[in-house]
Amino acid sequence: MASSTHIRHKDKRIGVLMGGVSAEREISLLSGKTILKALLKKNYKACSIDVNSSLAQTLLKKKIEVAFIALHGKWGEDGTVQGMLEVMQIPYTGSGVLASAIALNKGITKKILGYHRLPTADFQILKAEEIKRVDFHRQIKISLPLVVKPIAEGSTIGTSIVKQKRSLKSACLKAARFDQNILLEKFIEGKEITTGILNGEALPLIEIVPRDGFYNFQSKYTPG
Repeated sequence: MASSTHIRHKDKRIGVLMGGVSAEREISLLSGKTILKALLKKNYKACSIDVNSSLAQTLLKKKIEVAFIALHGKWGEDGTVQGMLEVMQIPYTGSGVLASAIALNKGITKKILGYHRLPTADFQILKAEEIKRVDFHRQIKISLPLVVKPIAEGSTIGTSIVKQKRSLKSACLKAARFDQNILLEKFIEGKEITTGILNGEALPLIEIVPRDGFYNFQSKYTPG
């Protein structure tokens, strides 16, 4: 079965998967409600599903034929929900199991980029328990400034830019609240460019210029 789907038939019952249990739950609910509103406006047979541990039973009970994934972060963008939908033979939107699992894990993604000789910032992966070691600072192999983040979260959650040695440990502890593995990257100053890919085609490039110089959670989801 294909790992993703185009919703062509309006007689299909669509379940918009939203919410979930990740740190990005509230943003996912906003995304899901917007998607549901748009689908209903176009006369699709759609309903909302707030994802929890009973998701499989809910999909069967509501007789969902297509899943529109509006989940963010862990257990939504990391291949877990996609894998369950594959087993249940329910077509879904977005990337497949493997692509989702690789893309959300920044450490794996960077290793793949390095294997293909694509430029990426120097990095180091640190386990949460290593933060408590007395020789913590000696373990860090990359010079400041650094970007410290959970290895598998989105929306800049748990992310810090560290410019002083005394701030490094607290930044790592902050990231460890969201993941047992932490990614440390060399901070590279310059323009931040993003693009989306739709049906295999790259969309126009967009430069991100946050007001406070750091494109954090508030910058991403605050109007203006």
